[in-house]
Amino acid sequence: TTTIYSLFCILTFELARRFKVLDYKSFCEIYMGRWWFLYEFGFIFGVILTLATIGAAAGEFAHDSFGVPRLAGSLGLMSLIGGLVYLGTDRLERLMSWWSIAFYTLYAIVVAIALYHLWGELRTKLVFEPVSLDAVIAAVPYALFNCALLPDVLFVSRPLESPSDSLLPAALAGPLLMFPGLPLLLVLI
Repeated sequence: TTTIYSLFCILTFELARRFKVLDYKSFCEIYMGRWWFLYEFGFIFGVILTLATIGAAAGEFAHDSFGVPRLAGSLGLMSLIGGLVYLGTDRLERLMSWWSIAFYTLYAIVVAIALYHLWGELRTKLVFEPVSLDAVIAAVPYALFNCALLPDVLFVSRPLESPSDSLLPAALAGPLLMFPGLPLLLVLI
């Protein structure tokens, strides 16, 4: 997954740099031609699927944790999301920046505590084996699902001026995307 995502990032950033496109529509026109609008249908479907999944999970969480009806929990989260979007881009970006810092700090603390308590057991369960073809095949859909969002983040390619400028950040994108999952995987093992 890491390798596939990094390769697609390299290709995406370099195409964006070479053709000087910073928006998804112009980018999709490069490789989809007049059928670029199909990307929007896929994106909208993905957003609806993601919101439905998150909404259902919020409903279950609210019900299991607080006894709130599932529908109320789902609608509460959707209202919160709508309210955040209503605040505007600047406020939303600031809030998301602080939320990311808080989330990853808490995540790091929880993982550190879990690994501290589970390290002895984890060492006995960790067995390094060659990567199987089944594992590679299973990684491809996950990587491609994440790659589908690359046209939406083209604004980050604004400062790229040469192929070497786009190579390093794009190559690092895969490991940065996957790294937060590694400590979680260790805890789950």
